[in-house]
Amino acid sequence: FSLEKFIVGAHPMDIYFIWPVDKMDSHKGLLSLMFATLFKAILLRTGKPKYRTLFIFDECATLGKFQLLEQMAAIGRGYGVQLW
Repeated sequence: FSLEKFIVGAHPMDIYFIWPVDKMDSHKGLLSLMFATLFKAILLRTGKPKYRTLFIFDECATLGKFQLLEQMAAIGRGYGVQLW
């Protein structure tokens, strides 16, 4: 996928991260890095995109303390982000 198109949000886009439960603990650093990359890309937006960005997190507690997720929950709406 194109990170630039993701930032602009002009077209609908689905991105799925599916991880086996037995790999969550050993790969939580990689998952955090991938989510952080997407969150930081969203912060580059200059306005709300045509299409909202929906993040659905299941089992996100396994990532541990994730400051950027907390920040996105607080300010994400202004960037067209919705967290579930």
